Amino acid sequence: MNYKIVGYYLGHILRLMTAFLLLPIIVAICYGEFSLILSFLAAAAVYFALGCVLISFHKEKTRKLGNKEALVVVGLAWIVISLIGALPFTLSGTIASYIDAFFETVSGFTTTGATILTHIDDLPRSMLFWRSFTHWLGGMGILVFILAIMPGTDGSTFALFKFESPGPQVGKLTSKVRWTATILYIIYLCFTLTEILILAIYGACSGKIDFFDSLLIGLSTAGTGGFAPSVHSIGKYDSLFVEIVVMAFMFLFSINFNLYYLVILRHFKVVFGNEELRFYLIYIILAIVAVTAGNVGYFGSVLSSLRYSSFAVLTIVSSTGFASYDFTLWSSFSQIILLCCMFIGSMAGSTGGGFKMSRFIILNKSIHAHFLNVLRPNSIQIVKLNGKALNKDEVSSVEKYFAVFAGIVAISTLFLALNGTDLFTTFTCTLTCINNMGPGFTALTGPSGSFAIFEWYEKLWLSIVMLIGRLEIFPVLLLFLPQTWKKNF
Repeated sequence: MNYKIVGYYLGHILRLMTAFLLLPIIVAICYGEFSLILSFLAAAAVYFALGCVLISFHKEKTRKLGNKEALVVVGLAWIVISLIGALPFTLSGTIASYIDAFFETVSGFTTTGATILTHIDDLPRSMLFWRSFTHWLGGMGILVFILAIMPGTDGSTFALFKFESPGPQVGKLTSKVRWTATILYIIYLCFTLTEILILAIYGACSGKIDFFDSLLIGLSTAGTGGFAPSVHSIGKYDSLFVEIVVMAFMFLFSINFNLYYLVILRHFKVVFGNEELRFYLIYIILAIVAVTAGNVGYFGSVLSSLRYSSFAVLTIVSSTGFASYDFTLWSSFSQIILLCCMFIGSMAGSTGGGFKMSRFIILNKSIHAHFLNVLRPNSIQIVKLNGKALNKDEVSSVEKYFAVFAGIVAISTLFLALNGTDLFTTFTCTLTCINNMGPGFTALTGPSGSFAIFEWYEKLWLSIVMLIGRLEIFPVLLLFLPQTWKKNF
């Protein structure tokens, strides 16, 4: 382990985080919340000072990152960024407990959207902005943005890019990682601004939603996070148009961003031939049809059922976590379908969470290949994705990921159950945190509830689970492995 190179990259990341806190300061000035400016300045000062200290230890000319160092940088960066990012909430008195503030901040950066707050509508606007802005930063990846402007060799930065980006397979859009990160963020920014603009124009004409709410909804949708400026989430606006716009962008942000780049290059055949995209579309349509059918009796009409069921499916599939209706009141059949959607999640390379559709496809093909091998032991079964054969290591990594994923869910469910919480609540809360989805599936933690019911140590545990889910398990877990920190291992 090269501690100095880890400190060098971590220091640069923390120093650059300072700039992001200028935006909530501007919001505080615009809305006359001058007493809150000091809270953001204090967090910015901590980011900058700690970053400078870490960089000062690195005197070598080489800046080459190995795989081990890159994993440590990614894991530590997200933890430290969240620890400092929680300071504005506690220093301002918006959230009294630091553990609660840390939970809320981790939920923001990991784009989970689970909250411990019960009076969101009463929060200062600068704090509401910071809360939603953490979604936007975490959606595409904090490090992905920083890679676009950070000095360093391209080979080193690709290691960071690979370990932060969601999905089993990560590739560069161009020969340079910096250009890849820039392209991804330009697409991300364009989508975000488009949604904000559409909602703001509609709000100016209808009076249903103001510009500030449009801004926050746009930031949260982009990160597929789900923090809304009201405890009633999207249901606050009681507008079919707002729901349609949010649904459309939740879907767009849950698509692999590499496909958008291919669309720009007019490689339409490759895009429409993408196997993951085809399965993703089919699975969304089937889920909407199933949940709509299951809710017709509850709503009394097909159109009403289609409206609210479609929103629920898309918000869970994309792992956004917005709510237009409390789905915990629906039938068990509808909730089970939504639970399946929560597990699978969105596409790899998107801002969405979940197990990922590509992994789900590979896992199913691997199981099918195993069955064929049982029938014909001497046959050679090849697992393919998008017409390309996957090697044994790629297939094995998905199987191992699933095994570790299932193990973490089981351990976390048992841990939360120690306090007497019922099994379904503990299981769905674990699943929603590791998949970065948002609300749970019971009245206590669902769209009308919050995670405030948990004890401080349970909130801390769930914060770690959210980080594990966002960084896809290994960058966080490897921090606890002794061999990671040995110099000669």
